[in-house]
Amino acid sequence: MDDYVVATTVATCLIFVLMAIGTPVFAALGLAGVTGIVMIEDLNFVLNRLKAFSYHQSASYLLTVVPLFILMGAFAHHAGVGQRLFSVARKWVGHRPGGLAMASILTCAGFAATSGSSVATAATVGSVAIPEMRRAGDDPRLSAGAVAAGGVLGVLIPPSVLLIFYAALTEVSAGKMLVAGVIPGILSTIIFMAGIWVISRATPTAGATLPPEPWGRRIASLADAWQVLLLFLVVLGGI
Repeated sequence: MDDYVVATTVATCLIFVLMAIGTPVFAALGLAGVTGIVMIEDLNFVLNRLKAFSYHQSASYLLTVVPLFILMGAFAHHAGVGQRLFSVARKWVGHRPGGLAMASILTCAGFAATSGSSVATAATVGSVAIPEMRRAGDDPRLSAGAVAAGGVLGVLIPPSVLLIFYAALTEVSAGKMLVAGVIPGILSTIIFMAGIWVISRATPTAGATLPPEPWGRRIASLADAWQVLLLFLVVLGGI
C-alpha cells in the first residue's frame, strides 16, 4: 500500500481515537497531522517545519483586526448595547407570536455588528433575553434555540472574526468577504424569525405575546439603536 495512503489512514484513525478519549479537537488534529508527516518524512523534517510554522501562519497584518474586533465587542458588552437593542426589538416585534424570541434574534443581529464573534453574541444576548423570556413563560426550548440560532449571526454579519481568518488563509480581500456576509446575515435573521413565528402559531404556549406598543414609543426607541448602526458603518467603511 502507498505510504501516503497508510499515513492518511493512520492519522484519520488517530483523530477519532484521541477525540474519543477526551483530547481537545485542536490537539487531536495537530498530533494526528504530526504523526502522518513523520510517517512520510521524518521527525527532523517536522521539527524544522514547526520552527517557522507558527510565525508564518500568524504574522499576517490582516489578523491584527481580530483582537480589535474582540476589544470592540467587550466595549459594546460593558456599555449595555445588548440590553438596549433587546429593549428596542421587544417594542417592535414583542406583540407578534413568539415576540420575545424574535426580539432575541434581532438583538443577536444587532450585537453581531459590534462583536464579530458567535460566542460573544450568544452569551451577551442570552444573559439579557433568556431571563425575560422565562418570566414571560416562553418554552425553554424555544428560548434557548432562539439565542443559539441568533448567535450564529455573529460570524455572518460583519465584522466577523471567522471571515477575517478565512480571508487571511485564502488570501482574498477581507473587505469583500465582510461585505459578502451582509446579505446572508439578513436572510438568516428573517428565516429564523419566520421559523419562530411558525412554531409560535402552531403551539401558542411556546412563545409569549406582549401587548403592542404605541407607534410613538417604537419610533422613539430607535434613538437607543443609532450608535450600533453608526459603529457598523464606521467599521465596515473603514475596512
